Amino acid sequence: MPRIKDNAICIKHLDWSETSQIVVLFTESHGLIRGVAKGSKRNSPSLIARFSGGIELMTQGEVLATVKQTDALAAVTEWDLQKDFHPFRRKLSIQRLGCYAVDLVGHMYPEQDPHPSTYHVLRMTLEKLCGIYLQNKSCPEQLLQACILTFQYLILNDVGYAPNFEFDVQTGEILSKQSSYNFDPVAGGLTMGSTREDWRVRQSTVEVFRQIIQLVPTQTEQTSDQDEDAREDLIKLAIYTYEQVYALLSQVDPDTLIRGNRLLCSYIRALLDKQLPTMPFILGK
Repeated sequence: MPRIKDNAICIKHLDWSETSQIVVLFTESHGLIRGVAKGSKRNSPSLIARFSGGIELMTQGEVLATVKQTDALAAVTEWDLQKDFHPFRRKLSIQRLGCYAVDLVGHMYPEQDPHPSTYHVLRMTLEKLCGIYLQNKSCPEQLLQACILTFQYLILNDVGYAPNFEFDVQTGEILSKQSSYNFDPVAGGLTMGSTREDWRVRQSTVEVFRQIIQLVPTQTEQTSDQDEDAREDLIKLAIYTYEQVYALLSQVDPDTLIRGNRLLCSYIRALLDKQLPTMPFILGK
């Protein structure tokens, strides 16, 4: 994979020198790429043309980079800014949720592991958060929580770790209707048995997840070698699924959405075996 040209979202960046940056990009067809953008902060006409708009956190663009297996960092030679998602610079509440989204993607995937579905789920999440702000400056909590719950569940489904809300993960039996259930983060789902930690989940929250499951197709393997038509179908399915799940969740009461987001965030924390700096934005701690 010597030279690539791909759509990308900047999920992290830091200054490498006065004129250059180290950037982490999540690309559509090549997955996570870490690279050095030499001269990206210079003001000379030639470099401004090569790095139009600058590479900033939570921006989308087309990247040109040289990636070598022998080098720890790719050489990012061009960046064409396509969307700056400017509302993230105006509203703290959506900025925090956007930061959580890109932070999560950066920790859930290894480098150069293509997941075009996740790329479009992330892109749509950033677009949706900005759209909520542009349509209503007060940013209704219900819509924000619906957006992030859609994102979290689809990301977990894409990596094959969607939690089980239909069967007892300890016995394999169908769960009987109860006012609440135990959630086992090690087994990845609900149980009527005991768990190491007291994770109680209300029936109303479980019902929402069961409705989501009906809308989400089974996770399928994604590789950069897929036929172009198959990749296009996969992307269309990811976009359609996102819209369907978001439409469902936008009708759910905010308290249930908040509980669902906290459950998935806590589950992801257990999977990663660490707490990300942005997780308190979801957990409220």
